[in-house]
Amino acid sequence: MQLAQFMASAVLALVFVFAGLGKLLDQLRTRRALIDLGTPEPAAPLLARILPVAELATGILVLVPSTRWFGGTLSLSLLAAFLTAMANAYRNGATADCNCFGRATRSGVGVAALIRNVFLMTLSLVALSGSTTPFGWRTGLPVILAVVSSIAAFLLIRQRINADTPDTPDTVTRGTESPFRWIPEELPRAEN
Repeated sequence: MQLAQFMASAVLALVFVFAGLGKLLDQLRTRRALIDLGTPEPAAPLLARILPVAELATGILVLVPSTRWFGGTLSLSLLAAFLTAMANAYRNGATADCNCFGRATRSGVGVAALIRNVFLMTLSLVALSGSTTPFGWRTGLPVILAVVSSIAAFLLIRQRINADTPDTPDTVTRGTESPFRWIPEELPRAEN
């Protein structure tokens, strides 16, 4: 298990350092990508400065055994945020460049990017398994998987509910009306 932890940590370190440097070197593109992925425009400049630093810190923290718990937790949190933003953009039909690795790559928001993030989240869990928390507790893979599975189930259910609840009135004409949507015309009329 220690070898798996080290390998997962090494891959995460490379990914986060590479991604952080790419975003740091191209702030304008990072800002544009953040806006395209749904970040409010006033917050984008600040987030474009903070995000690369957080990614670089994650890459370093996840590699060092004594700080692996912090790095693994930070990587899991960042990846969950990225996955959520990209899934929302993908669901809404956005074709934005995710700017995941800065100028080095040009990959749009799509299934491949979503799968990559899920894979990296799995590596984060492996890196976290067996690491020691600040309280001296050893994190076990079963506990981590239980927590993450619960969160994932909640998010999937929430997404399904949101997908079944149309936001626009034109869904009736498109034929994608939710079976849960209440339309007053369908109610039986009371006879007097």
